[in-house]
Amino acid sequence: MGTFKEPVMNYSQYLFGQLMQAHLGGCGNVPYDILFPKTMCLYDGYEGSEYDVEDKSEYDCMVNYIRNNEMLLIETLGQWE
Repeated sequence: MGTFKEPVMNYSQYLFGQLMQAHLGGCGNVPYDILFPKTMCLYDGYEGSEYDVEDKSEYDCMVNYIRNNEMLLIETLGQWE
């Protein structure tokens, strides 16, 4: 029988999730086991986007992305509730 590997969240994905919760507020009540896959999916939209640049801190890039895509993120999170 094969072994099942749990997905692992790296630091960048964790930071993105924490910043998203802090800035959007509404996902603070979502249980972590539900928020985890959502965070991973939404992070994929950020990574490699025009906001993910090397001349700014990772923190600033993520905050900029979240602020400029707030409605999209909220709508996407709402679709999975």
